[in-house]
Amino acid sequence: MIYIGLDDTDMLDTRGTGRLARDIAAELAAEYVIMAVTRHQLSSDPRVPCTHKNSSAVIHLDAPASTVPAVMNRIKALMLADFIPGSDPGLCVTAVVPTAITQFGRRAKETLVSQTEARELAANYGLPLIGLGGTEDGVIGA
Repeated sequence: MIYIGLDDTDMLDTRGTGRLARDIAAELAAEYVIMAVTRHQLSSDPRVPCTHKNSSAVIHLDAPASTVPAVMNRIKALMLADFIPGSDPGLCVTAVVPTAITQFGRRAKETLVSQTEARELAANYGLPLIGLGGTEDGVIGA
């Protein structure tokens, strides 16, 4: 199983992260089995810049871990091709989700967490986490 975490940090009048995740899943379905696309509601802390619904998404892909780099590159290209000015997208693709990552995700649903913390945590576990534009705050939700 491969987990594709993404957060587009969309704006009020644009398509949301969920729509982006479903569109990417539809593209990937030509080559892979899509097990699920899940939505994750993040904190509505007033210090978080207003987005459409402040949620991130995970695409659950039935594929071997060896395909992570190729899947990451493909999704990166899809997200960049559909980039909306003003958004701050982030992407993480992995076959392993350590407990500390799950705990970070749970905290992000309840309180303000930082981009620095997300990046350091991903680096500590060797997870590929990238920002794809703007402030790159989407790495938090990814």
